[in-house]
Amino acid sequence: MTLSETLVRTGLRVGARVAPDTTARVMAEKFFTVGQRVRVWPQDVPVMAAARRETVVLNARPGGTTDVVTYTWGDGPRTVLLAHGWQSRTSRFGAIITRLVDDGATVVGFDAPGNGETDGTTSSLLDHLDLISLLAKKHGELDAIIGHSFGALAARIAVEEGVPARRVVAIAGPNTFDFLADTAAVRAGLPPRLLPPMIDRAMQRVLPGTTGTEAAERFHVLRPTSVPLLIVHDDADPEVPLVEAEEHAAAAGEGAHLLVTYGHGHNRVLVAQETVDAVAKFCADSAPQRLT
Repeated sequence: MTLSETLVRTGLRVGARVAPDTTARVMAEKFFTVGQRVRVWPQDVPVMAAARRETVVLNARPGGTTDVVTYTWGDGPRTVLLAHGWQSRTSRFGAIITRLVDDGATVVGFDAPGNGETDGTTSSLLDHLDLISLLAKKHGELDAIIGHSFGALAARIAVEEGVPARRVVAIAGPNTFDFLADTAAVRAGLPPRLLPPMIDRAMQRVLPGTTGTEAAERFHVLRPTSVPLLIVHDDADPEVPLVEAEEHAAAAGEGAHLLVTYGHGHNRVLVAQETVDAVAKFCADSAPQRLT
């Protein structure tokens, strides 16, 4: 832990005792702050150079009107949409993009506000859901939505809320909004008793009139899947434990298949050969079934 992080945690502990309301408000503001942008991995530079760039206008929540950078590769009859994770970018899917385009798909991605090439410093799950909806309307019915981490949660929720897609791939994803909130609180050192008021205040910024409890009831994937679902998770993921994927698969039912990889972690699972092969097979199948 850095000195600045230690000072922040100390400040939160003191604030929780002497000014709990103010501390909850400050943390609600920070809940949507993305943080330092990640770079394009060297092997993905050629992939990004080949992309066709456009922008879509998003009424970002909480960031306001934002020109979001989108990317397109290929010109095949099947369209696959990518949804990256928190503090990430579409380029992280480079290996999967290359394989899908080689297999004849059109691949579309976006950098959410505060990520990649898109301006801003804040973003939210609602931004991801709105972008998925916007791009689905632009490109028509999607053959698949592939999400990683935070984007995996968004991909599954988007389809269950009506975005037309024939299948979903969820890679290294959490299951619930509560997981996101709990993780943010633990990393910041926020005392547990301040988590509910912090989430309530955060939700007022993006969904006025919605409480943290109501957000938790809406934003989760522990339900039967309405489309074929491939869940990929690494046993060595330090960010989202494997049990999240196991619970997701169990709740999703017979339409889901869980692929466990080994030794790749949270981000490198995206370039693991077994991941790329499984995603390509799942997306190429005209009537996807459980993989064996």
